[in-house]
Amino acid sequence: MRHWGHVDPVPLGLIHVGPIVGGLLRAHAVAQKAGFPDFRQPIRMMVDTGAQRTLVHDDIATKLGLVPIRFDNVVGVSGKPESYPVYLLGLEIGVSPRAATPSAPASATVTFGAEILGMPSAAPDHQGLIGRDVLAHAKFYYDGLNGDFSIEFPRLFSTGTKP
Repeated sequence: MRHWGHVDPVPLGLIHVGPIVGGLLRAHAVAQKAGFPDFRQPIRMMVDTGAQRTLVHDDIATKLGLVPIRFDNVVGVSGKPESYPVYLLGLEIGVSPRAATPSAPASATVTFGAEILGMPSAAPDHQGLIGRDVLAHAKFYYDGLNGDFSIEFPRLFSTGTKP
């Protein structure tokens, strides 16, 4: 199963905006079993192969009333260790069969349960980053000449068929 994306204008869209994946933030399965309500927060996340961990903007976490499970020291762009909140979340991404065309709507979803870092600043075109902790379970294809990208999930963790 694969998530498809395209960014215009070619090739500057991938340079200036990056590969953007639309998805949903959800309550982690562990939190749901503990009695916390599920939520479905739409989110736009940029694929960032330079990010070790997946991140979400703190304003989203605050809006959802999330409480960090801990704080981790992370070396970011500044090169200095900084303390970031860690949230236990689910990230749901729409996927289609490998043979589908990039313009075909997603026919299923893949959900990752992850410890996602809170990041302090908001970018205008995305609310988080998909890092190597998620990409380690996928094949990422990047076609800069045509403005296309895809993320293939050979082994799905949790899937659901879209209605």
